[in-house]
Amino acid sequence: MGTLDTNEYYDWQKEDYAISKLFLTYYANFCKTGNPNGEGLPQWTAITKENLDAAPVMKIDVESAEVASPEKENAYRTLEKFYKSKK
Repeated sequence: MGTLDTNEYYDWQKEDYAISKLFLTYYANFCKTGNPNGEGLPQWTAITKENLDAAPVMKIDVESAEVASPEKENAYRTLEKFYKSKK
């Protein structure tokens, strides 16, 4: 995450730097505004109560895009159940 140059033993490629920059941009946007989206970035859908069971996940790669959650039972639903049980 922005520290590729600190590993001098790996031959980082331009794609690696592009992915790192993309992730850092999402992260910075989220820290500043609570929303990772920004101009020129692939849209990252917010998780809401309405889409909790089918919320997509962002695959950050050379060609980043939202994809269906690979988990059979969505991890977000599991977390919701956990936190509700703590009340």
